[in-house]
Amino acid sequence: MGVDAKIHDARVDDELMGKATDKTTMETLDTRGFLLQSHTSAMTDFWDQQSILDVHYPEMQRFSEKLTGCNRTAVAAHALRGGVTAMGRPAAYFVHNDFSDRLKPLYQELIAAGEKNVITDPVDEGGMGLTSDEFNRGRLAVMNYWRPMQREPLQRNHMAIIDSTSMQGDDIVQFPHYMSQNKAFGSFSKHFRIPTNPHVNVGNRPNPNHKWFYFPGMTCDEVMAFKNYDSEEKQPGNGIGMHTSFDDPNTPESAPMRESIEIRVVCFWFADAEK
Repeated sequence: MGVDAKIHDARVDDELMGKATDKTTMETLDTRGFLLQSHTSAMTDFWDQQSILDVHYPEMQRFSEKLTGCNRTAVAAHALRGGVTAMGRPAAYFVHNDFSDRLKPLYQELIAAGEKNVITDPVDEGGMGLTSDEFNRGRLAVMNYWRPMQREPLQRNHMAIIDSTSMQGDDIVQFPHYMSQNKAFGSFSKHFRIPTNPHVNVGNRPNPNHKWFYFPGMTCDEVMAFKNYDSEEKQPGNGIGMHTSFDDPNTPESAPMRESIEIRVVCFWFADAEK
């Protein structure tokens, strides 16, 4: 059963629009966890899966490096939602984050076991090419970039996110989420190579202290950037909120179905600044 909640218009918030004069975009991501950025993709058809791999993956890696200032990136996976083909999955209507604080330890276990993974795979194979020592000492984050695929302003099934500064640790519960059952990301998660999303977090219960935001009228030339994981600190203190699709009661009946793409980019900072 759905729960009614007040969702604020983030377009009137300069910080969430990336226009704050006293904070960098990464400072906003590290505290509130999300923001909107302009980004015109070279993609002409987001339903073309090969073009996503050849064009969209590299451009979002470059975008991530500029946005976060990280030293190295790799694309983990992408998902398409909506549309009339089998590739499009339904919108996700539950409050969740995709990873718990156990993601980096899980990768450390995979590396120790000698299993292939996005961390140690060579760069020319889509990985980061890190050594175990480099990975252990550095910072790992997973950025999610969500955008509508339509050029006209989105009217239906927007994405909403909780400002992480309005959350407490006891707001979060965890449950295992098996990648083999994750059809939305499963087909194109070849570089991730983890058997489970290590205990996806969900909002424990409706909380009047949670402050929800969305960006109304998004187009394909805008991306909502938000953190799915950050090894720098425990959630929600590292800027990790929760997200969900939602039904706006003011949506016109004639509004077209939402078509969207989301892409996960793994970001890494070396402990040695000279690198």
